[in-house]
Amino acid sequence: MKIWIKAIAMSVAAASVAATVVAGDQVTLPTTAEDFYQPGQQPLPSNPNTDPPTPMDEFQVASFTCQNCHLFDDDNNPDIETGPMNNWAASMMAQSARDPVWQAALTISNQDASMSGEYCIRCHAPTTWASGRSTSGTLDDFIDPDDFDGVNCNFCHRMVDPTASEENPDEDDLILQALIDEGNYPDPNSPGNGRFIFDPDDTRRGPLDDIVVNMHGAAQILVSPHHLESSQCASCHDLSNPVFEVQSDGTYALTDYDMAHPTQNTYEMMPEQRTYSEWLASTFADTGVQFDDGRFGGDHPTGIMKSCQDCHMPKASGANCAFWYIPDVGDRESLSLHQFHGGNTWVLGAVHSLYDPAYTGLTDERVADALDRTIALLKAASDLEVTQDGTLVTARVTNWSGHKLPTGFPEGRRMWINAQFFDESDSMISEVGAYDYTTADLDTTNTKVYEAKLGMDETVATLANLPAGETFHLVLANQILKDNRIPPVGFTNSEFDAIQASPVNYSYADGQHWDDTTLSIPKGAKKVVVTLFFQTSSKEYMEFLRDANVTDDKGQIAYDAWVAGGKSAPVVMDSMQIDLQLPEGDGDYCTTPMYAEIGANSFETTTAVDSGFGEPDENQCPGTKLSWSNSPDRWFIWQPTGNGLVNFDTCDPLSYDTSLVIYQGDDCGSLVQIACNGDSTEQTGCQSYYSGIYDLPVTGGETYFVRIGGWLADTGEGTLNITFEPEAIPGDLDGDGDVDVNDILLLLADFGCTGTCQGDVDGNGEVNVSDILILLANWTTP
Repeated sequence: MKIWIKAIAMSVAAASVAATVVAGDQVTLPTTAEDFYQPGQQPLPSNPNTDPPTPMDEFQVASFTCQNCHLFDDDNNPDIETGPMNNWAASMMAQSARDPVWQAALTISNQDASMSGEYCIRCHAPTTWASGRSTSGTLDDFIDPDDFDGVNCNFCHRMVDPTASEENPDEDDLILQALIDEGNYPDPNSPGNGRFIFDPDDTRRGPLDDIVVNMHGAAQILVSPHHLESSQCASCHDLSNPVFEVQSDGTYALTDYDMAHPTQNTYEMMPEQRTYSEWLASTFADTGVQFDDGRFGGDHPTGIMKSCQDCHMPKASGANCAFWYIPDVGDRESLSLHQFHGGNTWVLGAVHSLYDPAYTGLTDERVADALDRTIALLKAASDLEVTQDGTLVTARVTNWSGHKLPTGFPEGRRMWINAQFFDESDSMISEVGAYDYTTADLDTTNTKVYEAKLGMDETVATLANLPAGETFHLVLANQILKDNRIPPVGFTNSEFDAIQASPVNYSYADGQHWDDTTLSIPKGAKKVVVTLFFQTSSKEYMEFLRDANVTDDKGQIAYDAWVAGGKSAPVVMDSMQIDLQLPEGDGDYCTTPMYAEIGANSFETTTAVDSGFGEPDENQCPGTKLSWSNSPDRWFIWQPTGNGLVNFDTCDPLSYDTSLVIYQGDDCGSLVQIACNGDSTEQTGCQSYYSGIYDLPVTGGETYFVRIGGWLADTGEGTLNITFEPEAIPGDLDGDGDVDVNDILLLLADFGCTGTCQGDVDGNGEVNVSDILILLANWTTP
């Protein structure tokens, strides 16, 4: 009954309930290994299939055992490598423990909460963990280079299905029963957290049922349907933090120290990543999704993508054994390639630079090929469609992956929309989402960034002596401040809420697996190039790993590797160019309007004529002296990018006595007058008689026509000024359009106030912690 974990807890100094102060006055939470206990196979289990039970067989080392038969060049496929170890070695599965980013994060994790690293090692070095070499929760227990062998061949092919089935090998039954007897059996309905089960005996499992010759020596080969199922991936691709428990109000609070999670329900812990559950709640897991274009699955026989393996282990013909030329071995028409490519674009190259190829199995060519596969998968994961609607351009990103896009580990991983507008001479006149490849800085101003951001509440921050709010301290994070990542096909809000994967500070309708970004087209733009970028590791995250690590040099090593590898240069997932056609009329008529944009728009009516549209309805603005009188007029067209309030005015000290009318509608035949004004007194520094319409509610994407004439048909030169205020952001106390340090200072100055208070973000008549949490959830400063 959890004997191994209890032994660890008693054997290390970190088991003390006294908190430890690390450099910078941060306090390490006094957690123990018991806090991170997970059901499932425990280290060094006995073999229940022998009588009496015998000690566990040691794990085989891929670089010295499996390569003898599964690393080879002659694979009977002239186009790609099919050898299992050829492909596996060039994957992050193989290099998961050598990953310098993970090693740096491991150190910080142990700084944040004692013994938390023991929990991390489960999935990044499972053979080392299962062999009992993780008692300190650090890399100090890794006594041999082979301990960095990652998720290796022998481990995966000894994994056992946690769900009993007649289709599984009979040997599985005793293994599962032993876990039940120990009290360590993991609930299959509560997946993840490294709750894997493996055979203590070196008996290999796989999906092939036609093996004629067993060339694995004394090791048996058992047929395992589990190895074709997504559930095999669940144990390490659904992760929750067991030191937090969900509360009735949806928040997450620390559990008692030196105690395992009270329910062991992963959906009642703080979610870290939900890749498997996202798949489980998608159409992929139900009926599968048909792809006739072959973007996924390689030479898949049906094109229906259903399991993780369908996309991440594509099919090809060739050999999986070096001795394929022997008749009873042979090659295969359809192999599942052990490529395991995902979204990591630079760490494999870093591992190749940092470690001896004799242990990694990496070569320059394999690293390059793996990068090509990763980029190809990223490109296949989305489609981009760009359309123009009047003065707006909309970019729609559709997610075709089997999970959120992007998914997985939230720190630093992001996608964003970049739009470059060009004039008729092909010079760029405006850019949204600009990225500096030299400094690795992303300009987030008005940029749609798809990402998840975590936070730390005041309680945890006080215990750790760290700032509350947005944080990269993963083990201390107990809030999700933002998650606008695009859900997969089949998304429903109820199902994603049940798996703790709901959008946060964003919304998607049931069935929606796409997202739209709408931008205003600048004057003079003749074409736009829209690009969807993906980045594995942001500058902010890598600097955090470097600066927050006060224990060893792992953070600096990771940062230096990031710099040497091009600073995780963004990858183009999709790009599309369209020509633009903006209104280029002279404004003489409704059908030939001039294009207006936020700011100052010049016009003149001295050469204008009466457009013949008819007299405006002066009853809408009585007493303002609209007095149109068949006035010569000019027309503008304007579209807001979102909902909000707009001001139109003609304040210009050099201008004339104007009159102003606003219409709404798609074309001149369907216009509805919604506002008018003859003379306004709202502003100073204007001509004697100017027009102004203020705080007019407008709807994003709708079309508005602005008609400017003069009092009693007066004419002249002037300026149409447009200011737009998007719908208020909760927490934007100073009203400057973003939520930043100035707003939190205003709130803190108001803390404890009751009644009418500026800092009362939620409007409940009191400024308290809930207001701080709402403000932090809407934080917009990068």
